[in-house]
Amino acid sequence: FLSGVFSFGFPAVWTWNGVALASEAFKAKLLLVHRYVGPVIYYAMVGTILLGIQEKEGFIGCAYKVESADLFPPAHYHLIPFACKMSHYLGLLVLGTGLCTSFALHPIDRGSYHHN
Repeated sequence: FLSGVFSFGFPAVWTWNGVALASEAFKAKLLLVHRYVGPVIYYAMVGTILLGIQEKEGFIGCAYKVESADLFPPAHYHLIPFACKMSHYLGLLVLGTGLCTSFALHPIDRGSYHHN
């Protein structure tokens, strides 16, 4: 965040004691850092949200009693508390949003997929 504010908030024409605050070369180097560190922070945030949902489900007891082999878990869907069902859906929503955002962040080079 701070690298983006610094490189776009200070144009290259602003100087301090004759030195440009953000030269074009510096902005280019900062953009490389931003392009790789930014998604890592975003994916870590998505993972933290999912782990937090999982931990909260453990605290409130999102489980049902299993007395024999559970070969088809969807058959026991009605045994899961409503709050747990909502947190499952929230987790799927967060995961889906993270996956869709990751596809939007990384452009696909369509030129490499042409068949001759």
